Amino acid sequence: MKNIIFIAFALICVTSVQFSFIAAEDFSDPCVGSSATVKSCLKSVREKIDVLERESEAHRYGFIVYNSVANVSGVTETSSDVNTHNFWKIFYSDRFKNKGNCMAGPEVRLTNNCYNPTLYQLGPAIFTDVVEDINGKVAVMFSAAADGIDEVTMKMKNPRYLSGHVDIYFKHFASGWSSVDTNPPHDNDPWVGNCGTQYESTQHYDQCWLYNIGSDAGMDEGGGTNADSNWGPHLHAPSHALLGLARGNDTSGYVRVKRITRYIFPIK
Repeated sequence: MKNIIFIAFALICVTSVQFSFIAAEDFSDPCVGSSATVKSCLKSVREKIDVLERESEAHRYGFIVYNSVANVSGVTETSSDVNTHNFWKIFYSDRFKNKGNCMAGPEVRLTNNCYNPTLYQLGPAIFTDVVEDINGKVAVMFSAAADGIDEVTMKMKNPRYLSGHVDIYFKHFASGWSSVDTNPPHDNDPWVGNCGTQYESTQHYDQCWLYNIGSDAGMDEGGGTNADSNWGPHLHAPSHALLGLARGNDTSGYVRVKRITRYIFPIK
């Protein structure tokens, strides 16, 4: 049993996470006693580390405005929040209606789809867009500042680039916004078409997208579908490569990712 505990705490020491101490009692139940095994102990340690990593991310960047999580199980029910492609079919009339639970604990909120648009009204603030690849590597796409949001057009007020991928910043923060509405349409993206209806995903756009929280661009490439088995978040392949992310088995021009999250940190 001493060996089990030693292995568990050795794993903590060599894992790159941003915390300095974890109380021993947090891991005691699965790591001691007659029912403890190496497998159960290490599983518990990894779960605790994952929660602390998520807490650390939230502490750095603030509150979640939206979180889009891959529908890895391919759920098709349109009423399910796990169906990520369907989740982001948000109508203009619901643009300030909360959906999902962005204020849940860190072990919940980053593993579930959620939309908390009322936070846009907290400006001035710093916004940070984060992506997690298929293997769990997290990268910051950009950080920007804004004084709030225009509640009619959904364009950011006085957007300012701070750091990161400048093209993603322009396309998904400093330009327009389109919803899935068709009658009447609500398209404030500068493209002649309607990105929101084409990709069935409501978000900020500029000449459509480098990342999408609800859709693929399979139809653009020919032979594919924009729904992509209702997967959800995708990132344009060159941007994906620039951020040093893992592609997994996806060799397309718009790569599946595990998660895309937008944070807000009010600076009033």
